[in-house]
Amino acid sequence: MTQQTKKKLIAWKAVRPMVGDLGRTTWWRLVRDGKAPQPVQLTPGRIAWVESEILDWIDHRQPTSAKAAAHVLPETPERIIRR
Repeated sequence: MTQQTKKKLIAWKAVRPMVGDLGRTTWWRLVRDGKAPQPVQLTPGRIAWVESEILDWIDHRQPTSAKAAAHVLPETPERIIRR
């Protein structure tokens, strides 16, 4: 007998703080473009996401580290565009 993995479904209210408080529109663009997990249709008016898929998505995002930040050029007066 194989052990079944229980999948916990979570609503947007639980997903949003997990993904860094991304706006709803930004999140849906990521979903539409295949860059974020697809939701599961529970009823005609209700959707949810599989929690483990959200956690995997977070784990595979590009990390922001001190080393990565070192490659970003700081804003200098020459780089600031005045209008």
